[in-house]
Amino acid sequence: MHALLRSTLCAGAALCLIGSAAVSHADEDGDFSFAEHLLRDGMYDLASSQLQLYIENHPDSPRTPDAFLLLADAYVESGGFARAADTYQGFIIKYPQDVRVRDLWGKQAGLRSRAGQYAAAARDYLQLADAYPESDFADDALLGAAGALVSIEEGERAERSLTRLLTRYPDGNSAAPARVLLGQVLLARGDAAGAEQAIRSVLSNRTLTDHVADGLELGVRVAIAQGKTAEGRRLSDRLVAQAPGDARTWRARMALGRNLLHAGETSGEMELLNQAADIFRETSRRGTTAASTERALFDLARVRELQGSASLALSNWEDFLRRYPVSPLRPKAMLGLGRAHLAAGNEREGVFAFEELLSTYPDSSESNQALGELGENYLRRGDGASAISYFEQQIEDMPAGDERRKRRLEIAAIRAEQLDETDE
Repeated sequence: MHALLRSTLCAGAALCLIGSAAVSHADEDGDFSFAEHLLRDGMYDLASSQLQLYIENHPDSPRTPDAFLLLADAYVESGGFARAADTYQGFIIKYPQDVRVRDLWGKQAGLRSRAGQYAAAARDYLQLADAYPESDFADDALLGAAGALVSIEEGERAERSLTRLLTRYPDGNSAAPARVLLGQVLLARGDAAGAEQAIRSVLSNRTLTDHVADGLELGVRVAIAQGKTAEGRRLSDRLVAQAPGDARTWRARMALGRNLLHAGETSGEMELLNQAADIFRETSRRGTTAASTERALFDLARVRELQGSASLALSNWEDFLRRYPVSPLRPKAMLGLGRAHLAAGNEREGVFAFEELLSTYPDSSESNQALGELGENYLRRGDGASAISYFEQQIEDMPAGDERRKRRLEIAAIRAEQLDETDE
């Protein structure tokens, strides 16, 4: 009797344990499936919360590694790049022998960069390259490290990483972008000759790829830095011919044009200004970004002023103000419009343009210049009283210095002349 009772109790206990394990396993599967559904439905915050609970409640489940990866995905989808990187790091620490660790290490470093954690990203990339030097992604890791280091202005360390890449993997997929980035690093520190050497092989490739286009844009800036305007023009022309719809083309074109404008303004050489005008006119019509066309039309009007062509400058300033009603360059353009009107003999329109600038942007430096322009205009007309009025308003906001002192002397001279006329 007692033996039968003990047997019955043991069987019941075993059934309870089996039932409990089945319920636990069912809950585990249900929790994971629920998290997957939340992620598929785009409910990333809820999915991340559910996956965190799963990892905490089922630390030894065979599905927990996948839960880590899904959690990282949920963070990425919601813009939590740093938290996703931390999740990958947690996976790597918990499962160091997992075959996915290598790939996740690179993803972790990339997410650190996206999160703005550039120092940590560089560290992770360099550790990855050290750990797997013979892998097919070691060169990518060194390039990623260099990019992160450039972002925190550690140019020397970036240069070392790139030099290591190009020495060890000269024919790898990352070699071309590494040469371009090395050129950028060298140019930034003033070594234009070194930058030219770094990108030479990239520019020799006649097939236009993204890296070649990057190299051509950089090549224009390198040529400008070396004073090789003709070489800059050649590279810029190649971009126009091969990639007319690429924003890099017009950035390079504008860099060349602005260099010519500066050189022409400084030297007074009309040929340089003519070349700049050609570039700005072309870019204002064909540029693929609003920023390039806006700046090109503005600079074209400036060139026309320097060329002494009041009618063309007037047309360009009017066109600019009509096309770009909210541009931050409008105060400068309104000042240019007023000057162009005066130069064309349109005094009333010029005065109106300056007065409109004063009322629209009263606190701008251009308004202060407009006060001076108005004073000079009335002085030319012989209206000393009006000239003094505008000059006095101007010096109220002028910083102490030679210009303010000069204007005060001018006011004093006008007043002295008025006294002389009164005595006569």
